[in-house]
Amino acid sequence: MNIKSDLVFDRENGNVVGFINNANECGSLSQNVATHCLVLMVIGVNSNLKYSVGWFPTKSTTATDLYAIFWEAVAHLETYCNLKVIASTSDKASSNMKFIALHGKDDMVYKTTNLFSPDREIFFLSDAPHLLKTIRNNLSASGSKENSRLLWKNGKNLLWRHVVEVYERDMQMN
Repeated sequence: MNIKSDLVFDRENGNVVGFINNANECGSLSQNVATHCLVLMVIGVNSNLKYSVGWFPTKSTTATDLYAIFWEAVAHLETYCNLKVIASTSDKASSNMKFIALHGKDDMVYKTTNLFSPDREIFFLSDAPHLLKTIRNNLSASGSKENSRLLWKNGKNLLWRHVVEVYERDMQMN
């Protein structure tokens, strides 16, 4: 997720604190400020459990960073919390896709053996709302004046105008 610039996370008390520009008093101010925050969430399948278990302010995260963070989280959840990790959900960001690819040799990796319970697998899922938003945004831009790139299927262009026409037809019928 994106975060507001000029904020820092104080690990001692859990507060988010803004930088103060003291350039006049201290000379040049140069801070390496995080632009994103990697958040690990636990969501129960058969319960109301929904809890963030880790926050990692960052500018970017590599697949190998994700690998280490993910398996450390799985270790804690499986061994200390007695929770069974069955899936990992993420968007299609490049680092996420490379992280998933680290778990297999095939072109399509969708699951891996749970290192802390080898009789079970962990499945990699795409974040459906994020995928729908991406499709909407790409369809909206398809063939627009600013974007000459077109989405297509079976040799036919897909345009936002088509969605509008279907919506208008539906409104006329109801």
